[in-house]
Amino acid sequence: MSAPIFVGLRLLAAILLYAFVGWSFYLMWRMLKSQTDFLSSKKIPPITVGLPPLNNEITIITFEQPELIVGREPDCEIHLDDSAVSARHARLSFHHGHWWVEDSGSKNGTMLNENPLSVPTIVTNGDTISCGNTTLTINLPE
Repeated sequence: MSAPIFVGLRLLAAILLYAFVGWSFYLMWRMLKSQTDFLSSKKIPPITVGLPPLNNEITIITFEQPELIVGREPDCEIHLDDSAVSARHARLSFHHGHWWVEDSGSKNGTMLNENPLSVPTIVTNGDTISCGNTTLTINLPE
């Protein structure tokens, strides 16, 4: 084989290699961009919690974070001033497209619609969650 043909083949192989690497990076960038767009469109729906009446007025708080801790500790997202409520009594979390409630091993237990809560359970619009002597009302967007 003559030298010019050999150089030409090496040049063609180098061009094809760089084209393959460039195409691979382009496809990875496109896939990453589509995954980012998909994940950003999966926003967490807000949850509205109605707290018991204080001074004859029901307090309604809307949350847009994926996890809420209900308890007596001041750093809990839903702070309840009730001696029958544990420090970290229950947890509300959003995953698998639904809001879930679960008891956090509280001493007095957690009730969902007046039924004892033993396993994580999906919460629906209008459900009531009882922690100690306090009852919370859950409102979800349609």
